[in-house]
Amino acid sequence: NSFCTLLDCSPHMRGRGGPPRSRGPGNPDFVLGDNAVAVKSVQAVLQGAAKSGTLRLANRELTSLPPEIFKLDQLDYQDKQWWLEETMHTVDVSHNRLETLPSDFVSFAESLRCLIASYNVIASVFADFSHFRLLVKLDLSHNRLRGDLAQALGGCSGGVQALRELKECDLSHNQLTSAAGFAWLPNLTVLSLSHNKLTSFEQGPLPPEATGATPYRVLQSLDISNNELTALPPLFVGAKALQTLDASCNRIAVIDPAALSPALHTLNLRQNALSELPAPLRCPALRDLIIGANRFTALPDLSAAPDVSFLDASNNRLTSVERAASLHRLVRLDLQNNDLATLPPRLALIKTLNAVVLDGNPLRAIRRDIVARGTVELLKYLRTRLGEAENDDIVQSTDTLLEQAQRQGPSAAAARPLRGAVAEEQAPPENRFQTEAMGYGAPARPASTGGPGVNTRGGARGGEPRRPAAAGGGAPATGITMLGERQGAAWVLSYDPRGSTPQLPEILDTALIVNGAPATPQVVAGCQSWTLQGQRRLRRVDPEVVGLVGADLKEVDVSNTAIDSLDFLLAMPLHILGRPSPPALATLIAQGTRIHGPLPMEWCTARTLTRLDLSRNGVTALPDPLFANMSSLAYVHLNNNQIREFPKVLLRLPSLLELHLGSNGLCDVPEGCHQAWPQLQVLDVSYNELQTVPFTIGLMQRTLRTLKLEGNRMRWLRQSVIDKGTPKILEYLRDKIAT
Repeated sequence: NSFCTLLDCSPHMRGRGGPPRSRGPGNPDFVLGDNAVAVKSVQAVLQGAAKSGTLRLANRELTSLPPEIFKLDQLDYQDKQWWLEETMHTVDVSHNRLETLPSDFVSFAESLRCLIASYNVIASVFADFSHFRLLVKLDLSHNRLRGDLAQALGGCSGGVQALRELKECDLSHNQLTSAAGFAWLPNLTVLSLSHNKLTSFEQGPLPPEATGATPYRVLQSLDISNNELTALPPLFVGAKALQTLDASCNRIAVIDPAALSPALHTLNLRQNALSELPAPLRCPALRDLIIGANRFTALPDLSAAPDVSFLDASNNRLTSVERAASLHRLVRLDLQNNDLATLPPRLALIKTLNAVVLDGNPLRAIRRDIVARGTVELLKYLRTRLGEAENDDIVQSTDTLLEQAQRQGPSAAAARPLRGAVAEEQAPPENRFQTEAMGYGAPARPASTGGPGVNTRGGARGGEPRRPAAAGGGAPATGITMLGERQGAAWVLSYDPRGSTPQLPEILDTALIVNGAPATPQVVAGCQSWTLQGQRRLRRVDPEVVGLVGADLKEVDVSNTAIDSLDFLLAMPLHILGRPSPPALATLIAQGTRIHGPLPMEWCTARTLTRLDLSRNGVTALPDPLFANMSSLAYVHLNNNQIREFPKVLLRLPSLLELHLGSNGLCDVPEGCHQAWPQLQVLDVSYNELQTVPFTIGLMQRTLRTLKLEGNRMRWLRQSVIDKGTPKILEYLRDKIAT
């Protein structure tokens, strides 16, 4: 800095707390106003202010301003070059103990552009601010200004409307009750009036020079939080630049629709008395909406604000949050301390959502342990409930889709497939798993007619099924997503999580249709993945369909359907293209179906099966021959069934990595787990009827990353140990072995 700061006048500067030394010709100290400072420091401060036009007296514990600073033009010093001196344009006297701004400030009126006097105890201003027509920034925050703003600013004959060049104004943390006049300042961009005692927010009378002007024309940020406002008046409808509005911590119960600018990016209405917002909330640019600590029972209509990414609705009385599912760019959703019993499954469709806060809600439809695992597990759970919910959101009927395909013809339908039937190369990389699971991942095969893709045009009318016939060459097909026939109409089998796929009532007589013609083995043999997920009316699948593609089929997902048997998989070991092919099924997912009782021994002999998910069914037992041939099984999900006795056949799976048996009713876990599963990483036996577990499980510390034992009757295992996580539980079990 080109100038020094004033020395502090505290006792340690005057000789270790003693009385100040006498001042005279032999003493280098002299009196400047009411403060004793060093001559050299004073000369440096004044010289620097005269040269640069900036006077900084912050953090000096001043109780009054030295009068010499208002007479800098009379200052005489060595090597003075008056033609290089600048007029005063910046004054910083913040963080002092000033009680007033003297009338001498008017001497800076013709040049002052920035005045910072925050963190003082200023209760009155003698200088008339209407003279400061070049002022760009005014900061009088954290003071003791009272009453009407015009009176607080030295009478201010023209009000703050005279400050035509003002861009930033901070009057927060005072005791103002009225602050009118800011609406007509043509250059005001930032205004802070928080932590005052404002009971109303008015724009004030229109000055003559502002005839035809728009209030708050260029205002970008307004902070009126922590006041006593009861309503938000219609002042900002023309504020096309207003991006941030903070009106939190008031008593606002009503908001006029014209009070919200369509340009808002951030709207903070926290801790008010609101029970509703204008419907719809017409803020298309809104990103952050904070309405916590109010009286809402339902989320406001945000259909006109689709880009909201942060929504804080905590500490309300919400019983439903269905409208949140329409915010497809939502990143964080704060719902803590409400009256929610459940969540809409469609929240799981929001790809950007990475945080959902639910603490303090009486959730009854979602188990507490699912919520405790975090947002990722919560969204996984909601996805399992999507199938039934999506049935209510179908926009177009299947008949309409079929009529469109028939009018356009096979080639047109193949060139522009219906929703869900797209070529693999058109799918984004991040959706590769979803694409393959829907049957798009098959290699190219010759189709019967031109054009890539899969069509829904069905077979013969009158209920007579169309059987596979020979077909010539043509463009390659990328997979099978549309198949089946009921009374001459083809139905969609694949489940589209975006809610655009019609539902399949039931497959009675089945024919495969590819590019508008019957499929041959050459066409469909490359299909490797099927998903029938979410087809709530699907009761069975014709084994003939499986027989055509069985040799290449690697993944089958029939989750959330009405299927009660997996017998259709018996058709897999068929002769394809005139040569035998062993089954290669690797993944079978059938969670949330109607499979009950013990599994039949003959339904599958696939030695290549690595993942089996039969959770949320009614399975009671597993036959030994079934798993004797499945030595490659690594992931087994059998939670939420009716298995009362631990299936000892699982001990014959040396490749097991994850075993989920939670919420069944198991009464025991057999000995020898640590020897049978040398690679086991996850073991879930939570929420059963277990009174003990083998202590030798504690010897699996090298591989076992997750052990879930909560929700059982093991009184010897304290909850405090379970809460510390898997490493502590395994250590506790090992200690039990020694005793």
